[in-house]
Amino acid sequence: MDEIVRVNLAATRMPLHETFARKTRIREELGRLLAGATPLITPVTTKDAFPAEAPQASVDGHGRHYWVDLMAVPFNICNRHPALAVPTGVGPRGVLTGLQIVGNAYDQASVFRVGFALEDAGVGV
Repeated sequence: MDEIVRVNLAATRMPLHETFARKTRIREELGRLLAGATPLITPVTTKDAFPAEAPQASVDGHGRHYWVDLMAVPFNICNRHPALAVPTGVGPRGVLTGLQIVGNAYDQASVFRVGFALEDAGVGV
């Protein structure tokens, strides 16, 4: 069985109200983290690319696809925090790399200002 299918079939399910409670907790913690320190700049992903012929690696039972998106997941869950992906170049395997700019809840303006400043400074491809 494919590693990703096996991992997803074994995933623990939880009641819907518990997922909402976790989302609320993540959103509150993210709000505290970003308070007074925005915008936050992080990589978009944790890896630039996997070779097509690479084995299906896993970390702690999670397929590799999970770990690639690890940097974007909190902001996807807490969709009140705007996140802008900016290309930064090309990685060693010829795949685009990028960073993401994350702002406080509903503060798109600061995120776009930083994105524009990076573009103006020549960051990106």
